[in-house]
Amino acid sequence: MGHPGGHHETALPTKRAGIKPHSDIIRDAPERETWNGTQLPRGRDGDAEKEKLANAMASRRGVARTEGDWLEELRIAQIAREQESVRQKKQNERKRMQNATPDVLYREVTKEIDERWEFLEQMRAVGKGETHRVRVEGEIGERVRQLKRLDEMIRAEEAVGV
Repeated sequence: MGHPGGHHETALPTKRAGIKPHSDIIRDAPERETWNGTQLPRGRDGDAEKEKLANAMASRRGVARTEGDWLEELRIAQIAREQESVRQKKQNERKRMQNATPDVLYREVTKEIDERWEFLEQMRAVGKGETHRVRVEGEIGERVRQLKRLDEMIRAEEAVGV
């Protein structure tokens, strides 16, 4: 059997209309730089590059960055680092307090109340007591409510333990 009129093998066309072979795509593609995440050579300081770019952009706009601007940026960066440090310390303190016993929590809260009374007394001594009085007394009231809840927890534990 076979094909009518004889045996003919059909050859595949070397190029198909509208389809470019992979080898041609690779050959025609321009060289590309691969992304390494920073695009800075090793050993170059990213912050220094940012500063250089900021200076260049400021000079193009006709605004020269003064030393005061630079110092202000440093001050803001320092404040941000300090705030992050305080936030981290508070977070660590919260983690530590989560595992504390009610007795330890009770001592901590009473210490916080004492600190707030001391602060209010210091403010009164310098004549700014009224400015801080409402806020500090509110914080003290909040701590007293915490103490009442802790006292209930301690009594409940003692009742279960007895």
